[in-house]
Amino acid sequence: MACGVLLAPVMQATRSVRSNTIRSFSTNQAENRSVFRLIFIYQFTKKEYLMLRHAAVFCLVFVSLFVIGCNSKGIKTDVVTGKVTFNDEPLEGASVRFSPVKQGAGNLGYGATDKDGVYKLQTLLGNPDAGTTPGEYLVTVSKSFNVGTGRFQQEPGGSPIEIMDPVQMIPEKYSDSRKSEMRYTVVAGQKNEYNISLEGTLKTKK
Repeated sequence: MACGVLLAPVMQATRSVRSNTIRSFSTNQAENRSVFRLIFIYQFTKKEYLMLRHAAVFCLVFVSLFVIGCNSKGIKTDVVTGKVTFNDEPLEGASVRFSPVKQGAGNLGYGATDKDGVYKLQTLLGNPDAGTTPGEYLVTVSKSFNVGTGRFQQEPGGSPIEIMDPVQMIPEKYSDSRKSEMRYTVVAGQKNEYNISLEGTLKTKK
């Protein structure tokens, strides 16, 4: 009962305010619509602003990371280069691969020979032609050409394309990592030059 007595004036005031608000809204309906429209535009504009601001921050971070990546010097490596010959003749277009003998003791190095048979190693994490990290490596040299299999596959919206198989030109004792006995040690702080001399019969297209 006491609570009812205390709340009665509050309830009466609330009804009075609600009644006045309804009358005010009815008489000023056009003005109210304009106010609501402005509120909607403000909220929409504010949402767009926040989205644009977030997008700008994301772009700034992305560009910064890209610049840092481009300017990065990568891992520290030591130059590894040399010349590959086959039967005393420069071998052009061959792939040279240095694989660490022990896992974790070195980084995979790879390179290709030019017209003079010269190769320069590099790693995925290092700079171009900068060599690889110190350690003992198993070395393989490979070169291949493709031959047709007589089987075809249909390309979407195009003509059938013949499936090709690679043929290794260099003997397995040099090109197969399971059979190669070539091992070289990359030493820190110096230019490592390893000339690779191969012998045997080089497979060619018939």
